[in-house]
Amino acid sequence: MSQKNSILTYSYGTSEYIKSVSKEKKEEYNLHLIDFIENNEATDIFNSHNLHHLSDILEILKKIKVNKNSLSIPTSEYIYYDKNIYDFIAQNTTLLACDYNTFNQLKDIKSIHKELEDYDISFPITLYKKSIFNKQYLIKKKISSGGLDTFFVSNSNENKFIKDKYYFQEYIDGTNYSVSFIALKDKTYSILGFNKIFSKKTPYSDFSFSGCLRQVKFDNKYLDTIINCIDYFISNFNIIGFCSIDFIIKDKLYFLEINPRLSQSHLIYKSFFNNQLIDAHIKSYNNELMNINYDLIYRGFEHLFAKKSFKVNNDIKEKFILNGAKNGDFFNKGDPVCTIFYFSDNENELIKERDNVYNKAQNIFYNEVY
Repeated sequence: MSQKNSILTYSYGTSEYIKSVSKEKKEEYNLHLIDFIENNEATDIFNSHNLHHLSDILEILKKIKVNKNSLSIPTSEYIYYDKNIYDFIAQNTTLLACDYNTFNQLKDIKSIHKELEDYDISFPITLYKKSIFNKQYLIKKKISSGGLDTFFVSNSNENKFIKDKYYFQEYIDGTNYSVSFIALKDKTYSILGFNKIFSKKTPYSDFSFSGCLRQVKFDNKYLDTIINCIDYFISNFNIIGFCSIDFIIKDKLYFLEINPRLSQSHLIYKSFFNNQLIDAHIKSYNNELMNINYDLIYRGFEHLFAKKSFKVNNDIKEKFILNGAKNGDFFNKGDPVCTIFYFSDNENELIKERDNVYNKAQNIFYNEVY
C-alpha cells in the first residue's frame, strides 16, 4: 500500500484552514498543521506540529517525509523570514504561494508606492529614515503578519528602527478595510467581498489584527480605485490563489498592503466554497475556479487576548469558540487565547450578536480576555 502524500499549512494560531478541506482531499492526503501557537486540539482530521523556533520546520518536514507531491500552503508569512527555510520548503514540496522574490517585491513599499502613483492610488506618507515628526507616525516592520511590530512612534521605540527592516508611516485615523479575492494563473480574478478590519493593542503591537466583519456597507465610489489596485498587482506580479488588500478610508482611500496568501479574513468566506478553502486554493494553481456560492449572510470573527497571565481552569466546549483554550492551557499577557465567530442576516444584528458571544466568552474566561 503506497504512502499518502501530504497537505501542509504553515499557520500562526488557527487550525481552521487545514479543516477546510473536502472529504476527497482528506482521503487522498495526510493533513498537517504547522503552527507557532501550540495546538492541543483533539482531532483525527489533521496532525498538529508546534514550532518553538523557525528552524523547527526543517526537522518537522523531514519527519513527515515530504516530497514534491506534498502541497505547502502558508497562511502566515513566517516561511519567508529565513531564505534557507523557504528554499527547503520550495525544493522539497510543491509550494502553492508566491515565490521568495515576488514576496519581497510586494513588501518593497518604496517601489510599490512609486508604481501605484501611476494608477492614481493614494497611500500614507511613508519615510525610510529617522526624521523630525510633526504629526503622528507609526513605525512598522517591513515583513510581518497580523499587524505585529507596528507601534506609534515614541522616544522609547524609535531606536528600534533598522534600515530595510522597518519604515515610518503617517498614522491616518480612518476606518480599516480589506478586499478579499481569488486569482488564477491566467490573471483573471474574482472578488469575494469587502471586510471591516479591527485591531487591538497588545504587548506585541499597537495594532494586532483582532478580527473582521464580512458584508459591511461599502461606498461604491471607491470601487474603481480598488479594481485598479487589484489590476496592478495581478498584472505585474505572479500571485495566484487567495489574496487580500488592506486599505484605510478617511477623506479618501489609502492603500496599506497586499497579503498574497490565505489570510485570516478568508475564514469568513468558507461558506462560499462549501467549507473547502484548501480545495479552492489548490484548484487556482491549476487555473480552475471552484464554483463560488455567494451568500448574503453577515459573518464576523474576533480574536480574544489575555488581559494578564492566567491558566484556563475549565474545558471550552462552546461551538462559537475556536482555535485554542483548553483546560490547563497557560497564556501570557497579550497572547491570543481563542477566536469567537458570529453571524446574522444584517449588519446591525451582527453587531448585537458579536456583543452577545463576546459577553459569553468573558464569562467563560472569568473576564481574563479582551
